[in-house]
Amino acid sequence: MAARSTEPENGARALDALVQVRLVRLAELISRRASQTFEARFGVKNTELRILVILARAPKPLAVSELARRTRIDKAWISRSLAGLCARNLVERVAEPSHPRAPSLRLTEEGLALSRAIAPIAEQHQADLIAGLSHDAVDRMIDALLVNAEAGLSRDQEG
Repeated sequence: MAARSTEPENGARALDALVQVRLVRLAELISRRASQTFEARFGVKNTELRILVILARAPKPLAVSELARRTRIDKAWISRSLAGLCARNLVERVAEPSHPRAPSLRLTEEGLALSRAIAPIAEQHQADLIAGLSHDAVDRMIDALLVNAEAGLSRDQEG
């Protein structure tokens, strides 16, 4: 009987080297660091952080559906996260005359202040992550990956 190798099969080793597998791992590490930092210091989970970031940049209140689209987070998950953000007076619901049953959302003054407190820490996380790379090079690489991924998704949906 031949001894079984402890080396992973060639296919498993090849999968480990795939860009998408490596990017998912990178995203997990970035997410874990954000959780450790922002949840510990500010009591803000990653989903809540993404909501705060989008609302801080929005020039006007946003509907939940638009917030879900911009954050790429499920509307039900957004609603659960909003409950905590509203309870902490970081986000408020704003009645819209054209949609009285679907209020829009905006940051409160406390939410804006929290966003401002978080920003320099997030910027330092980014600086740590891209140390040794130019912003331009990082932007070009990410843009190229996004374009190629979207093109691949489109091809897959057509076929």
